[in-house]
Amino acid sequence: DLVAQQRSALWGAVMGIAALIGIMLSAIGVWLVYTTLRETKRSADLANANVQAFFHAERGVAVIEKPFSEAPFAEIFLSTFVLKVRNAGRSLIRVTRVTGGWRDDFAKWEWDEQRQFESISDQPCRPDMPISVVVSGIRKSHPPRSVILGTIWYDTLGMTDCKSHFAFSVSVVGEDEVLFRRFHTSEQIPRDT
Repeated sequence: DLVAQQRSALWGAVMGIAALIGIMLSAIGVWLVYTTLRETKRSADLANANVQAFFHAERGVAVIEKPFSEAPFAEIFLSTFVLKVRNAGRSLIRVTRVTGGWRDDFAKWEWDEQRQFESISDQPCRPDMPISVVVSGIRKSHPPRSVILGTIWYDTLGMTDCKSHFAFSVSVVGEDEVLFRRFHTSEQIPRDT
């Protein structure tokens, strides 16, 4: 009887040690799973950062060149003008719309509701081939100088609703000639995205 109790106690001790070893191995296993998941997340974050860097390097960028109009100045605000959009990036862009408006001066980046325009477009623009976007202007008065402010909205590689802003002064040069001059640097022009 005593021998049986001693053997039972011995096997109980062996089972207790085995249970402790099992607990330690399980803890190591949980730590390894946690480390694997943490490193997988870090790898996914690095891959995402690389993709974003690729998109940024390879994306298309809409650059608005000088607008022009074939209409006489007296009719320009009631007809249309054309924006030349050039893709300065490496990937295709798709111009989706142009929004903007007219001001008498360039004091701030906003325009009246009665003096705004919006043109919906769906034109692709390759890096080597500029496109023309026709914009309808609405204006009641015709001062000798005005300002056109606006935003071109476009989609490109992995990004939607990118914006490129523009501001041009509009001046009467002759009886039927209109001069568009770009504001290159101004604190009022929002940053492109």
